Amino acid sequence: HMLNLVRLRETARYPAGHVLHGQSITGFDAYQSYGRESGAIFRDVGGRIAYSAAFEYTLIGP
Repeated sequence: HMLNLVRLRETARYPAGHVLHGQSITGFDAYQSYGRESGAIFRDVGGRIAYSAAFEYTLIGP
């Protein structure tokens, strides 16, 4: 099992040479693109997304 707890940049950063390097793309949009592109790859190796939801609250605790 895997749980992704991510923090998104205001503007995504790509390394030099990447097709999106230097473009103004939000971290949210970059993460959405990652999800669209990687989903098929995960399914091909037997994985699945068990839960996905929109961000609503921040919880800070011990």
